[in-house]
Amino acid sequence: MINMPQKKHVIYVLQEGEIRQDRCLAISSGFVQRVTMIYTMKEMLEMETGKIENKGFSNFQSAADINMKALEDIIKNYRLMLKHLIIQAVSAERYEGILHLIPHERMEDIAIIYKAVIESGGEYTASVIVSHELLKSQGITESTFKKGALKQVSINRPVIIKGLKETIMEMTGTAYGEIEDHDEKIFIATTKDRTYGSGVIIYPGFLDDAGKQLKGSFYVLPSSIHEVLLLKDDGTMEPDALRDIVKSVNRTTVAPEDRLTDSVYRYDCNSGEFKIA
Repeated sequence: MINMPQKKHVIYVLQEGEIRQDRCLAISSGFVQRVTMIYTMKEMLEMETGKIENKGFSNFQSAADINMKALEDIIKNYRLMLKHLIIQAVSAERYEGILHLIPHERMEDIAIIYKAVIESGGEYTASVIVSHELLKSQGITESTFKKGALKQVSINRPVIIKGLKETIMEMTGTAYGEIEDHDEKIFIATTKDRTYGSGVIIYPGFLDDAGKQLKGSFYVLPSSIHEVLLLKDDGTMEPDALRDIVKSVNRTTVAPEDRLTDSVYRYDCNSGEFKIA
């Protein structure tokens, strides 16, 4: 698990005309209400999954925190929204209550959801979940959106696949000596900015490209919502043992808001099948 910097978020648009304190931005007759709430990532997840109620309204002190005009423009302008589009892999079980409201993809017990994000460059990040109602307000069908969305996301946040040793060396400054590709047993896949990187598993061509780099079929271990570990299936590790490792790490190392699932997945390079191992 790679520790990611925590930012506070402005919460999402879900449905047109829905004005509730647990949704800080609402579209009503095409107008984005300038009502903001500040949540930590943990609070945001708990709110989305129905574990906590709202905590009241607050206002940003300056436009430097979040450019609200930019967020409004994204909501109204489909092409602009695509330029700010990212995806996030989430537990389908934990997000079951809102999946019917939003375009998403399923990969076994993982759901891939779409967001448009505005980075402030400071402490705050504003993000809007792409919902059916949001697309409707822009005059875009879900099928049209999905045709270009994944390709655009892979451009917005390119994938990085690096050996575990190399990644640790870069992040800690620890020297491992000369590292050759054939010495690496475990690879980390994430995005260039190392945020919500586990979603790269759905990028066009990612699984096949990873198979070429690992030289065969491989296991996918959901290290967190920010990255996945790739382990070549060379017969030395059983899925049950890998699953125990994932569960243990989730319980002892990964923050609850950063956990993806306890499952282990396998990609078969011959059949092109991705499934729970």
